[in-house]
Amino acid sequence: MVPTMINTHRSYKTISTPNAPSAIGPYSQAVVHNGLAFVSGCIPFDPQTMQCVDGGVDGVHAFNMDQGEEDKYFAAMGCLSTMYQMVTTADSRPDILAELEKVLLPVVAFTIQSETLDLYDDCFQLTDVLTYYQKSVSPAMWDIFTLMYKSFKSSGIDYLSEMIGTFDNCASYGTEMLRQHAEYRHMLIDIFHTAISSDQLVSSDRIAACQIAEVILLLLRGYVDDAVPGILTALLPFLDKSTESHLLRKWAALIVLESMYYNPTLSLSILESHGATQAFFATVLPMLTKCRRVHECKVAIVALLSLLAMDPQSVPAALRNGYPHLFGALLTQLKALPKLVAQRKELHKVFDEGLDDLDDDVNAALDEFDDDADVQEDDNDYLQLLAEEANRVRAQVHIADGDAPADDGIGSADDLEDDFDDDDLVYESPLESVPVYEPFRAVIRQLQTQQADLFQSLTASLNEQQQQDLQQVYDLQDSEDTGTSA
Repeated sequence: MVPTMINTHRSYKTISTPNAPSAIGPYSQAVVHNGLAFVSGCIPFDPQTMQCVDGGVDGVHAFNMDQGEEDKYFAAMGCLSTMYQMVTTADSRPDILAELEKVLLPVVAFTIQSETLDLYDDCFQLTDVLTYYQKSVSPAMWDIFTLMYKSFKSSGIDYLSEMIGTFDNCASYGTEMLRQHAEYRHMLIDIFHTAISSDQLVSSDRIAACQIAEVILLLLRGYVDDAVPGILTALLPFLDKSTESHLLRKWAALIVLESMYYNPTLSLSILESHGATQAFFATVLPMLTKCRRVHECKVAIVALLSLLAMDPQSVPAALRNGYPHLFGALLTQLKALPKLVAQRKELHKVFDEGLDDLDDDVNAALDEFDDDADVQEDDNDYLQLLAEEANRVRAQVHIADGDAPADDGIGSADDLEDDFDDDDLVYESPLESVPVYEPFRAVIRQLQTQQADLFQSLTASLNEQQQQDLQQVYDLQDSEDTGTSA
């Protein structure tokens, strides 16, 4: 028996023993304080080999069968929490993440198959971070994807908000698999239709459905032509001003624009078949002035470029008559994009500085803690510290973001602020590497050489400021500063 090592710091005792699996992150196996032992949860590693024990989930479940249901539930919660911490600690170690996945996915699979709904939130957090940090989707994770789909279609339908991160990551980092396997594409499309139409679900779930439609249209161009009519038909009712959520209305408009990028001819024919072309553009063009995210701005640009690159004779008359408005909106978005990119960089800077300051403040506060003070009081101090720092960073974000545009009736300023939040800091847009300024010059050259009369009418409709904007954006180059990564 190898002796247990005890490191003492103040009244805390840190336990380290080779008789239990060693910590694979920045934590201790156990800590003793004021007569209480706090033991970290652990997945079933053999202490000698640090390999998972035989039996997998079934072995673990059998080990806990003699405990009461409540004990098993809290034990499972503790294990899942520890697993999550281990994954986030190994975020830059793909080798460790791959090994952890082998251990964790059977746990997730068992949870889904046994319909242990109380643990869904924790399990899907695990699959979300695993796929996000690995930037890839293993065959075992695609099996989990299938189980999640089946669960969503039955007892887990209320957990789409928890599942959406994994679904999105599987599409984003497993695009080639989706292109090769129609069954996975059909699952994604079916999730969209179920979420957008089910009476059992609410606006937040319909927004999640729009997020799924977005990755389908942006990542699977040419692979889901048959799905586009159904997607647009399902979304058109949500463009009405009576839609219960302005954010859902905005998402619906964004997806229709993305369908224009996917295939403008197909999308316009669907709008025409519903008599919705003129109403859609009358609705969406004013909404574009609200674009406050790089991704939204680029969606507008690529959609408008796709429309202006079409043969005018194949464009519905109602839209052809509105070409000057489309051209003006395109110039506005092209001019705004570099500013939005600069604001996003500033937000990243403010956010990173806020985290650094928070770490310093937390460490200073912990140094001042009284070991004999009430634990609850310490927790309250810590939570207050977090709240104060969050408010400080939020205030700096608003300053960096600048003044909000004038209201156009689609939602209050508070609604738009809630919509914005910090999403642009973490969202990885499928359009991030898509250039826009060189394609813009190509469209201009095409109009000049093939549609000279149309080009002349478009430029003649511009006011003096727009003429200057045209020259300015024509000279811009695609780069990180203008929203195009390498």
